Amino acid sequence: MAVIHGNAVGIYVDGDLVACATTANISLSNATIESTCKASTTGDLTDASVRHTIAGQQTWNMQVDGLVDLLTGGTDEASFTDLMDLALARTEVTVIFGDKVTSNKEYTGAAFISSIDATAGVDDFVTYSCTLEGNGTLTAQDVA
Repeated sequence: MAVIHGNAVGIYVDGDLVACATTANISLSNATIESTCKASTTGDLTDASVRHTIAGQQTWNMQVDGLVDLLTGGTDEASFTDLMDLALARTEVTVIFGDKVTSNKEYTGAAFISSIDATAGVDDFVTYSCTLEGNGTLTAQDVA
């Protein structure tokens, strides 16, 4: 079994690795729809009286937390300021969760930044948290 070190996995926004990230998270949820019906008019407990479900709508999001770098431009990384600009402009972005290693899986889709915040504590680093809500299908593919 191949083990991937957490430091190697990141979130990419429009092809650029999110800068100064300390955590990267992906979450997918399948809603369920109950499909049980009353099959017995006598009230017998049969398989038909057991709860059955089918898959409903699917939602997904990615979250990235990290250290704030207020420098802008000139790198191959998306900084906090880049993410803030995208959020302010309500821009749809392409996001990827992966490590860019050939033959490994990565997960990609379109998303909007649903929230972004920064925290500046006394005698502490300035940190940020950004949530990207999926818009459409999340796809899995092998890194080429």
